[in-house]
Amino acid sequence: MVEDAYGHAIGDVFFAVSPLALVTLIAIIFLPNIPLSSKSNAERLAEQSKKLPAESAGATLVEVSTGAIPMIDVDAAERAAAERDRGENPPTGRDSR
Repeated sequence: MVEDAYGHAIGDVFFAVSPLALVTLIAIIFLPNIPLSSKSNAERLAEQSKKLPAESAGATLVEVSTGAIPMIDVDAAERAAAERDRGENPPTGRDSR
């Protein structure tokens, strides 16, 4: 009984997948025949870098510019806070919280 169930199941699967296999084989026939590369990626990159002239390679570089970063003068900030605490330099109202 178990053998009969497996036999019918295998037959059903075969008949269901056979058209798909046939369509796949026909699609493979229409694929173009492109030869595989015999060079590794590192070899191709080395060959491309040899082809590029040094002048054009330098033209693609970007110059990085740096500038000064504004820093808070800690001593001045502490003096201003102390003056505000003593009432010598009251807040202007823009920073009233």
